[in-house]
Order: sequence, then C-alpha cells, then structure tokens
Amino acid sequence: MKKIYNLLIIIIFLPLLYSCGYTPIFSSQNVEIKFISQAYEGDVSLGADIYSKLNNLLIPSPGAKEVSIIIKTLKNKETRSKSKTGEEIEYKITINSVIKIIDVMSDTILLNKKIILSENYKVQDTSFESETLENKTVNNLIDRISQNLLLSVSQLL
Repeated sequence: MKKIYNLLIIIIFLPLLYSCGYTPIFSSQNVEIKFISQAYEGDVSLGADIYSKLNNLLIPSPGAKEVSIIIKTLKNKETRSKSKTGEEIEYKITINSVIKIIDVMSDTILLNKKIILSENYKVQDTSFESETLENKTVNNLIDRISQNLLLSVSQLL
C-alpha cells in the first residue's frame, strides 16, 4: 500500500515540477550581438577569464550584430587586518574592470561599463590553503563581473 501511495504522489507532483516555468537567470539565448574580436589590457589572464565566462553565457542569434570587446582589468590585493604581532589575518582583493563593446560596422561604442568588485578572505593555516582560497575568491569575483555584464549586454539591444 505504501508503494502505491508513493507512486501516486510522484505521478501527481512530477507534472507540476516540469510545468513550473523555470528559466535560468544568467543564461541568455538569442542575443543580438556576436563577439568577433576581443582585446585585453592590464591583467590579461583575468580579462580572458571574464571574456570566456561571458562568451559561454551568450548564445548569439542568427544575423546578430558583430561587435568587438575590450576588457581592461586590474587586480589589487591588500592587507585588511593584522594581528598584534604584525602577521596578516585578512586580505581584500579588488578587481577593477572597464569593458567596452564596440559595433564593428559603425565603430560606435555600444557599452562602456566600469565594474569594481571586492571581497575579503581570511589567511589560512598553510600557504597552499590561503592561495586556494584566494583563487576561489578571484573566481567568484570573475563570475559576478560576467553575470553583471550579461545583464548589461542583454539590455543593450
């Protein structure tokens, strides 16, 4: 009897889950732009990471406007707090990025956006753990920048 009851619950609730209308926020389909060239200034690896995350989120529609993107990024790491003995306890990482999207045909600037994000992290027991946490923090900031850009790009056209 219990198996029949569980099966009945699954049959009733399964169609409700499929028809809820869920669509992911940070993925955009049928975007009216297509990146044909990219350039990086400042920290090139951060700029390339931002571009690859943004490019993975965008799915250009056929006949999309061809644009080029220029990404200028700077990363700053500073000590946020120290112990009484002078050892660092917490760091703050700031990523300062300026993104320009330029229409290739008319050479007009479609988007000129400055994004400054920062995040703190605590120093860990070993330097390997601290470095791993720093890399996670940088990746989180890159994700947030690319999501912010996706929202701006989707409102562009």
